[in-house]
Amino acid sequence: MTAFEPMYGKSVVNSRNCYSWKYSVDSKPDAQGRLGVYTLYVDVDTNEPVRFHYIGHNVMLGGSHMDEYILDYEYIRAGPVAPQIFSYRVASMNCTPLGPDVVNAPLRPTNDFHLRMPDGETQRADAFDAFMAAHEKAYVDDSERARRESIFHANVQYINAMNRQGNSYTLAVNHLADKTPDEMRRHFHAKARHAKDNGAQAVHALSSASLPEEFDWRNRGGVTPVKDQGHCGSCWTFGCDDGALEGQLFKAKNETIRLSQQNLIDCSWDEGNNACNGGLDYQAYRWIIKHGGLETEATYGSYKNQPGFCHFNASRAVAPIASFVNVSGVPALNDALVNVGPLSVSIDAALPSFYFYAGGYYNDIECKSGLDDLDHSVLAVGYTTYNGEKYTLVKNSWSTHWGEKGYIKIAQKNNICGVATIATYPVLQKTAA
Repeated sequence: MTAFEPMYGKSVVNSRNCYSWKYSVDSKPDAQGRLGVYTLYVDVDTNEPVRFHYIGHNVMLGGSHMDEYILDYEYIRAGPVAPQIFSYRVASMNCTPLGPDVVNAPLRPTNDFHLRMPDGETQRADAFDAFMAAHEKAYVDDSERARRESIFHANVQYINAMNRQGNSYTLAVNHLADKTPDEMRRHFHAKARHAKDNGAQAVHALSSASLPEEFDWRNRGGVTPVKDQGHCGSCWTFGCDDGALEGQLFKAKNETIRLSQQNLIDCSWDEGNNACNGGLDYQAYRWIIKHGGLETEATYGSYKNQPGFCHFNASRAVAPIASFVNVSGVPALNDALVNVGPLSVSIDAALPSFYFYAGGYYNDIECKSGLDDLDHSVLAVGYTTYNGEKYTLVKNSWSTHWGEKGYIKIAQKNNICGVATIATYPVLQKTAA
């Protein structure tokens, strides 16, 4: 705020007495009209922000054209603040100088604010150019590029703010950083609602055997590589098909067989699935049961990121299943992971902290677990332990550029994100085993 100068006297804004600070752009306007005055009004008694005002091309707020910008703060609250932020004990820390990889980490909020100032324009443009090059981005025109750059910098500011909180997980810019939350929800999530009764004929029963401290099907060769669903809401095919069913085939035949998501996208409309507009794992199971199995990528075709004409051939089908089983609750989840195989899991994946997850142990308390909150289908492949708490190892379908090479570790405590709300696995017909 050093660029802002205090103004003498008081102003009345929204019936509140305010002090004001102003920053004037004193140079001549450029071709985009970057000339004007930023004004911040704060309450005289509480020091709470009341209004932020600007007329012109608003670099701070990311506008792509000249306009009048008025941000009125109607409600201010602190939090929620995660308890672990205050749990660090300095006496127990082994403090050393910052290494070269973190010495330039964005730990100062003023760094983000500086980028929004006019003299940060070159740095802003360079950062966005680097993002475009890294992820091979291209836009239809300059207007769209300006809009995407504005979204990108808003997301970067959020990522930096979250990383300053000292969470057990970190966020980073990825290929989604030029998208709005609404766009990500529209493109990536299943839009179908889960039924309270999904038609499963059984519920997983706990075994009497003790479970290992950690377990991971990747170490046993039972998980195929991470895929990218692209801009298609087909996540429902990746949990039940690219995982749970492939896992059962691996156990039965001791080999990894890549099944075709495209088969389900093209053909399972009659069970209520809607291709790129969402679907549900149990509706996919029902289609597979009725049609005697599913084709492989080799026979049906690879993933197309869009629906096509159904050309399923029953004579080429593999993986016939007899039924599917529900798994509910954390104890049953871990038991089924160890004793059955990878599980199709539905989760709440609508938070920005999930979109930009880069690594660590995810435990965002805002991630919901109710049946109606579950909007994304993934694959649980095991669990691990960190600081005495269990975390589910989850395979996503947003490419290896997301998370830990396509994976995330989600806290099992309090059923964060609903991993243990309604997991499922298929049961192969005896002839397939």
